[in-house]
Amino acid sequence: MSKRNRELLLVLAAIIMGIAVWWVYFYAPRQEQISEIQSETELTEMKIRSHRKQLKKLKREIEDLKEAARVEAEKAGGVGKEEALKRLLVTGRTIEEVNAASQGAFQEFISEHGVDFKSYKELSPSKWGDYKVGRLQFQLSTDTQGLSDLLAYFDNLEKAIRIDRLTINYRRGKKAALIVNLHLGTLFVGDLEK
Repeated sequence: MSKRNRELLLVLAAIIMGIAVWWVYFYAPRQEQISEIQSETELTEMKIRSHRKQLKKLKREIEDLKEAARVEAEKAGGVGKEEALKRLLVTGRTIEEVNAASQGAFQEFISEHGVDFKSYKELSPSKWGDYKVGRLQFQLSTDTQGLSDLLAYFDNLEKAIRIDRLTINYRRGKKAALIVNLHLGTLFVGDLEK
C-alpha cells in the first residue's frame, strides 16, 4: 500500500472517529433532552386538555345551578344551590376584583411551594359564551417538581379557573431549569341575582 493511500486511509479513519465522538457526546444527548422535553410537553398538553374539559363541565354546572337557584328562590327562598355556585366562583363584584383574588391565591400557593415568581401581567378580558373571562399572565422559574406541584394545584382547585396557555422553556445547568409562562382564565359570572 502506498504512502498516499495510507495517509488517505488515516484521514478517513480520523473523520469517522470524529463523527463517532460527535454522535456519542453531542448529538445523542441532545436528542435525549429533546425527547424528554417533548414527552413533558405532551403530558402538560394532556393536562391542559383535561382542565379545559373540566371548565366546560363547570360551565354546564353553573348554568344548571343558576337555573336551580332561581327556581328554588321563587319557591321557598332557598339558597343552597346558589351557595354551591358561589363557592365555585372566585369572589369579586368586578372582573378586576376577580383577577386580583385569583392572583393573590395563586401567589400564595407558589410562595409556599418554592416556585420563583418572575412577573405578573393582567391581560384584557375575553368572552366565553355569555360570560367574561378574566385573564392573567405569570412568568415563573421552577424545577420539574415545582411544575408538577403547580399542575396538581390546578387539577385539585375547586374554582372556575383554567389554564389558557402554558409554555415551558428548559435552561440547562440552572437550579430552577424551567421557565414557565402561564396564562390563566377566571370565569366571571357577574351578579347571581340576574
